[in-house]
Amino acid sequence: MLYDLGRADLRIKWLVTCLLATLGVSYVFGALMVSLYAGFTPERVAATYGGRAMSMSMPPETTMVMGRGSRSLRAGR
Repeated sequence: MLYDLGRADLRIKWLVTCLLATLGVSYVFGALMVSLYAGFTPERVAATYGGRAMSMSMPPETTMVMGRGSRSLRAGR
């Protein structure tokens, strides 16, 4: 169903105009945000780098599992 905006009530025309204006402003705001975030170049990110990272020891290459042997499992049945 098509609507003829030319013959619509003045309130409907203002409603449509405000809706389109709101969408236009949101697109401009989105473009502004994208342009701001596009400024994240490696040089600018490096300028915010605080220094050495915390040193964390790495876990051992192998993990030793301490548990009951097969003999204890058989005795528990």
